[in-house]
Amino acid sequence: MKFKKAIALLLITTACLNLTSCNSNKDKEKQKELNIYVDVKDKHSTNILKIIVEQFEEKNPKIKVNLTNALGSNISEDINKKPDKMDIIFTSRNNMIELARKGVLSDLSLQYDKEKINEKNYTVISCYGRFNDKSYGIPLIPYTIEAACNTNELSKLKIPVPKNANELSSLIHAINSKGVRIPVILTDELDIYEGLSSIVINNMVNESKLESIYDSSSNAYKSVTEMQQAFDTLDSLVSKSVINKNLFEIGNESTLSKLSRGDIPLAIFISYYDYAIESKDVEAIDYHYNLTTGKESIPVIVNALACMPVNIKNGQEANDFIKFMESDDAQKAVLKKGFITGNKKANEANKNVIGKSTIKHLQLSNENSVIYLDNLPKSIRQGVSSQINNIISGSSEKGREWNTIVDQAYKE
Repeated sequence: MKFKKAIALLLITTACLNLTSCNSNKDKEKQKELNIYVDVKDKHSTNILKIIVEQFEEKNPKIKVNLTNALGSNISEDINKKPDKMDIIFTSRNNMIELARKGVLSDLSLQYDKEKINEKNYTVISCYGRFNDKSYGIPLIPYTIEAACNTNELSKLKIPVPKNANELSSLIHAINSKGVRIPVILTDELDIYEGLSSIVINNMVNESKLESIYDSSSNAYKSVTEMQQAFDTLDSLVSKSVINKNLFEIGNESTLSKLSRGDIPLAIFISYYDYAIESKDVEAIDYHYNLTTGKESIPVIVNALACMPVNIKNGQEANDFIKFMESDDAQKAVLKKGFITGNKKANEANKNVIGKSTIKHLQLSNENSVIYLDNLPKSIRQGVSSQINNIISGSSEKGREWNTIVDQAYKE
């Protein structure tokens, strides 16, 4: 009898252990993973990514999101060494192009179609993720360059609120003549004159042409004579004292508080900071006509694109994240935090006055709105930055800037 009881107890214990083990295995099966590799230095874009990831985790508690920060690593090396850590990569357009040329990124055209990304977003969004007629990246968020003035301060200076680029130029000149510098807030990877030069260069150079010859040859780049024409225009603006090296200074978020209070009359900033301006005395300046050509000038900056390497580990989870990121709900969550998105429907709920200017600029955007620097390989981009600084300081090689840049990038 005792023996039978012992056998029964053993069987019950074994059954309980098996049940516990099965439940444990089921829990493990339920726990899915998504590995996101963040190769983005710009703090503005990482803040937006944080909002998206938190919302995704809240909606998908069964998916564990593992974020890996590149921290100065070489993404081209890491994509080979740590493929299991990269279901999705957030990186720049320049890096996206470099990786696509190496054949290590998937074409996301299917995701573009399935999630109706072209329909939901402004034209520039799909242009940023496209290279050689394939879609390798999906932009996280776009930024426009905005200019805003304090109308009370302009009234004191007896200067009317600018209505176009030429009037903005006159305002800048009038402010500078009083020895006052104009604060500029751009993304972390753009210096002041690189960013502002896009207002001229993006209107004079065909961006699809730059993309088509990406890192090809010296002769191909020298054939883009419009680049030299753009440098000539910048030279002219400096010689006419429209711009100079003492005109602008680096600003920060407190700059916009000063603008709202009327401590400064004018500020230039990326649209990320639209939320920081709530004063009724601050008005956006509709500058979207080029100073020299009269064409619309809508440079747009995207510092983070979602890309997928080939043969990723967690394909379903990666697709789920892309679907969520591009959903109206996720984009509305970003807008609620005060940031204008690339999603047309989400932006309908915007009530910020400066945000309305950003939306208008995004509506007017097209393939030529991709900031020209993002269609240049690093070797040429470095040369462009150097030449622009030379122009601003008055020490340029007038008429030869572009050829010098190309010769240095492709010297034998």
